[in-house]
Amino acid sequence: MTGDSSNTEIPERITLLRDLAKAMGKEKISTSLWASLQVCDLSKLESLIELVCHSPNSTIDFLNTCPNLPKRWLEDRSVLQSIASGASSTSRDSLSKCMRIVARKRDGHRCVLTGTAKVYQPVWIFPEILARPAFDFDVHSLGLWRFIDLFWDPARVQRWRNAVFHNPDNAPNATSGCSSLICLRSDLAYAFSVGMFALRPVRVSLDKRELEVEFNWLPREKHRFKDVVGIHKQALSYQNLESVEGLRFCAMGSNEPVKSGHRFRLTTDDPVKRPLPDFDLLDMAWHLSQIVAMSSAIELVCHEPEISRVQSDDDKTVKDASPSRRTLSNFDTTQRVAEWLASGTGER
Repeated sequence: MTGDSSNTEIPERITLLRDLAKAMGKEKISTSLWASLQVCDLSKLESLIELVCHSPNSTIDFLNTCPNLPKRWLEDRSVLQSIASGASSTSRDSLSKCMRIVARKRDGHRCVLTGTAKVYQPVWIFPEILARPAFDFDVHSLGLWRFIDLFWDPARVQRWRNAVFHNPDNAPNATSGCSSLICLRSDLAYAFSVGMFALRPVRVSLDKRELEVEFNWLPREKHRFKDVVGIHKQALSYQNLESVEGLRFCAMGSNEPVKSGHRFRLTTDDPVKRPLPDFDLLDMAWHLSQIVAMSSAIELVCHEPEISRVQSDDDKTVKDASPSRRTLSNFDTTQRVAEWLASGTGER
């Protein structure tokens, strides 16, 4: 998979991966690193080769912690939201409820993909722990932003940061928070959260009333998450797939299963009061979800999801098929490596 709309192998990437393997002195790498190298920006792959040549031990030590990238992305969004917010429990719950209400109204009280009413829910586009300032510098948690800085160009990363930290005081109101949510049928909400499919943003209209997204199923590779694979391994194609793990669905008004590449148009009647799902947040989710799928990290949460409770439109509770939070172990690292990474990439 590439970082754009196709996972067709790019000759330049193949050449760079060969150079990286030579610089590292090995061709077998973790599935998470392999997946990241398939999706990352090519310019950052070039920089990574330079870093390995300049500081091989430190660079390889940090690259060995790459399993934390898909692990962190998978952690439960609803639970981590409570960690990310500095508000009191009461005000936080009230804010979250308001954000869900706004998102439901914007999406017409239905799933934006199937048109299904009632059995749908607003789901976070990204894990809210990314919005916690301390997370970026938490050595023990191996901040996700460290990996993002390593694999994607500064301009793209800055757009993602701006989308996450859309409010200077890091306390989003219901309107801005609405752009972090998208309404999906409950089974699709779960599938979206664990990287079984992703929505690649294509374009947004000038008046911000319409957003076009490309739906893509993300197949799980046959290797296990903890396996090592050859750096030149070719990823499975997601093109023209109509299901993953037996899950399939039909778009509103159609009897044909939705295939990868199908485009949906999301709309809002008021881009100020009810803004569309954020283009850059979806772009970030598109890239990170590919890594989750390609690394087979879904096996970390592939057990039966625990049933939590969420508010429905009439304030009655309905079952929520979002993945339960699991304690995901972290790989050891040091502040020295984190500081070196920031310095070595030249982006901080």
